[in-house]
Amino acid sequence: MCFSAISSFSAGMALTPVGIACIKKTRHSSQHLFACIPFIFGVHSFKDLL
Repeated sequence: MCFSAISSFSAGMALTPVGIACIKKTRHSSQHLFACIPFIFGVHSFKDLL
């Protein structure tokens, strides 16, 4: 639960591309879970809008 819809949308818009970039930059499969954290938070922020 976030403070407002605008902040949830902004967080989702900022974190989702960062998460995708982190996933693309990983070289070892052991780093994928750690690299997915920003993407997961970004998707979660969009989910709060529903």
